[in-house]
Amino acid sequence: MTIAGKVLSISQSVGLLLGTAAATNFVAGVTGYAMHTAGSETENFNILKGISAGIGQTGKGVLTFATAGMYVGSGFWKVGIGAKNTIFSIMGRSEGRFAANYIPNYILDHLF
Repeated sequence: MTIAGKVLSISQSVGLLLGTAAATNFVAGVTGYAMHTAGSETENFNILKGISAGIGQTGKGVLTFATAGMYVGSGFWKVGIGAKNTIFSIMGRSEGRFAANYIPNYILDHLF
């Protein structure tokens, strides 16, 4: 990966992706809460609740990123060139997607 002509190492690239994902998820959480309160007749926008929603969404995004990275890194979830559509790989991708998406969302929905 290059930025402004500078080649980044793998760890720098992952850090940049993780930082961008965290910032995007925080903004999405606050924006989602703001949209919810804008359409609600009974609830007004509260900045602390907005920040809490942003932190919760950031946690979900970071956990999803980390979980998917572990599945791909371990080879259980094959992606990219050389990924074959065998029944085992399809099941592995399904399990990976479930673990990367549903589990962090379920856990963090009950915290924030």
